[in-house]
This record gives sequence, structure tokens and C-alpha cells, in this order.
Amino acid sequence: MQSLYTFWKRWNLTYVIGIWLIWSIALFLVGAIIMSRVPINGVRHSYSGTGEELSVWTNWDGNNYIMIARGGYSDEPLPLYAFFPLLPVLIKVLTVIFPISYPLAGIIISRLATLGALIFFVKLIEKQWNQEIAYKAAWVLLIFPTSFFMFSVYTESLFLCTTIAAWYFAKEKNWILAGIFGFFSATSRLVGILTTFIIMWEYLSSVNWNIPKIRWGITSVLAPVLGLISYGYYNYVQTGSFLHFLEVQKYWSAHGRGGYHNPLEIVIKELANTFSDKSNILGILGSLDIWFSLFAIGILLWATIRKSLPIQYLFWGWAIILIPIISGSLVSMPRYVLTCFPIYMIIALWCQKNIFFDKLYTMASILLLAALYSMFLFQAWIA
Repeated sequence: MQSLYTFWKRWNLTYVIGIWLIWSIALFLVGAIIMSRVPINGVRHSYSGTGEELSVWTNWDGNNYIMIARGGYSDEPLPLYAFFPLLPVLIKVLTVIFPISYPLAGIIISRLATLGALIFFVKLIEKQWNQEIAYKAAWVLLIFPTSFFMFSVYTESLFLCTTIAAWYFAKEKNWILAGIFGFFSATSRLVGILTTFIIMWEYLSSVNWNIPKIRWGITSVLAPVLGLISYGYYNYVQTGSFLHFLEVQKYWSAHGRGGYHNPLEIVIKELANTFSDKSNILGILGSLDIWFSLFAIGILLWATIRKSLPIQYLFWGWAIILIPIISGSLVSMPRYVLTCFPIYMIIALWCQKNIFFDKLYTMASILLLAALYSMFLFQAWIA
């Protein structure tokens, strides 16, 4: 009993599970009330079927993961190889073990992954600062305006969980677990391959960058690479092309993605387009892609200039934000920004220093979360 209490306290489970339950119940009740009172009309962008009423949380890309879990990868009617396998594989496994629907399996996985992400996030920040800032950062993550994607059948929660866990275990010098979670990070999203640099940084730091002291633990940096290679090999077996998952991106490039673009030019161009119709104030305010991008860039720029984050966190933050922009579009940036966890560290530090900012940010973030979540439930494209 004492060991269980110690474990519970060490991992801050009372607080983490508490805020996770509050967040989960609140989003579920809001969604249930809205959907019961105002039915959806028109085209649906989620899978729906008998006994699968929860499919409202599989909107847009979430539907593609359900299709993969249900019938496997294919290029018809959609080239689904662009979507990485960890989430659909877990959904399939859960439906095999338990007699539940595919949407319900996806929801369970996403929400448990959110809990895992919170647990490791709090522990990671505790190592850098203190428990108070760690708790605040976890809360800031949950009330982020697009956090409902972690509540839905999307990869954001899995990506955050596996990435932050890999980071935490690397700091703990547990190279086996760091490698395992790094492997899964690279099979959840393409940018998960970047965890190999994080694990390498932490390993070299652990030996004070002294090359002769390097031991077997360095092999953990290969795990994310192996994760990407494993999916590439699956593509090769199925399609004859190792990089088929990249080739099919052409289909999803209707919004300008593909190739290399100057990120500054992309941001300036999008900003100019946003203000092109000065008479449409509501349209300007509703340009979520540019505002979420500028929000994240502004915070990271401030943190870089003030050197308020360790360099590895700055590297991660800039990579998560710039990689999608470099591909030529700001489409889906509200969702991509969600996984840029270093910005929550900065916001938590600001909240600790200024109680007025804390209350103002909390209120504004929750209101925007409610608005965007309602739009998402009604099939509106958010990201």
C-alpha cells in the first residue's frame, strides 16, 4: 500500500487525473448537449453507422484513421498511406480485444493518450522548473483552443504522449524506454522522426559530450529512424515504393503543400491575403491559420530572444511550427500548434508571474475552445 501511495504521489496522479477527468467530462457533456439539441444537417464529414453515434468525434481526418483501421491501407477511394499507422493499428487491436465500435476504440485511445501525455508533461517540466509551473502548463495544454483534437480520433494526443515520454525517459537516462517511445512517435506522425535528435542530445549531454564515454545507450537514437523505416518498408511491400507515404502527399496538396518554401514568405503572403478585404472584419478575425501561426511564432520568438527555454525545447518548438509552413501552406496550423508543447511552458511561466495575465488568458482560451469545439462538432473545418 505504501509503495502504491508513493507511486501515485511521485507521478502527481491526483492532480493530473483530476484535471483530465474535468476536461474529459466537460467536453463530453458540452458535445452531448449540443448534438442532442441541434442535429447536424447537410453533408457529414465523419463515418456514421449503426451503433456508432460517437462518430461525431471522427470528423474529417479522423474518418480516414477509422477507414484504415476498418479496411486497411489503400489508394482508393483515397490515398490513405499519408496517414501514419500507430493510431489505426491501436484502434484495430482494441476492437479485436473488445466488442466495441471503431469510433469508440479511437476515442478511448486518444483520451488515454492525452492522460499519458499530461503525466509525462508534468514530470518533464518538474525536472526543469517546479511542480507549480508543471501543473499550470498541463492546465494550459488542456484549455488550448484546439485541445478538442486530443479528445477526438486524431493523432495529436498519441504524438504528444509518445514524444514527451521519449523525452522524459531520455532525461532519466532510461535509453530503452526512450527508444521505444521514440519508435512509436515516428509511427504516429512523420515529424516524430525528430525525436532521434532529442534522444541524441540528451544522451550526449549525459556523458558531457565526451565521445570516449559513449556506450550502448547511444543506439536508442536509432529507434525513431527504425519506426519510420518500418512504415516505409510496409509501403514498399504494399505498393512497391518505400516512400509511397510521401508520394501520395500530392493528392493532399490541394492547398499548396509540397516542396520547399520560404516560411517568411508564406506567412507574409497569408497575412496579406487575410487583410485583402478590409471590409470583412469578421473574415479577418476568423482566419485561424494565420493567427494561430503568429501566436506560436510570437511566443517562440520571445523565448528565443529572452533565452527563457533550453535550446532543445526551442529546437523542437521551431521545428514543429516551421516544418508545416515550409511545405507551402498554413492549412491545419491550429492543430499543428497544439503539439508544440514548449509554448505551454512559456505561457505557464507568464501566468505564474502575472495573475492578471493568468486569468485573462484562461478566460480567453476557454471561450475560444468552446467556440471552435462547437464548430468542429457541426462538421466545420478547423484544421
